Amino acid sequence: MPDNLTTQFKAELKRRGITASNTEVMDFMSQRPDLFKSVGQPMAGGKTREYQEPPELLGGPVHHVGSALWNFIDTALFSIPGIAMGEDAPYKPEELGTGAKAGAVFGQAAGFLVPFSYLSKGTKAIAAAG
Repeated sequence: MPDNLTTQFKAELKRRGITASNTEVMDFMSQRPDLFKSVGQPMAGGKTREYQEPPELLGGPVHHVGSALWNFIDTALFSIPGIAMGEDAPYKPEELGTGAKAGAVFGQAAGFLVPFSYLSKGTKAIAAAG
């Protein structure tokens, strides 16, 4: 009979569409003890760590575009919208799938260039006036 940690690990693998025997799970866990030694151990406040379901990753073309737009606006406005929204800000890096990460990169790059275009226009205006 497998222990509770092995059962939870197998359940998570099954949820992800991976089938593994008890032997395979035990072999993996014995090779990577660093992944499992903190589960159930007391933390600083005396509380124990509990298993938390990982967040669903945002991906696909809709999240690619949404992440690109959000990161463009947030970067162009010096991250003020993201700071103002705090934990409610959309498209946090740890929640992004592959498509949304690519959109975030493009959005940040484009948003980074916006302040430079205004700086360039201002410099040209000052040079033309002088």
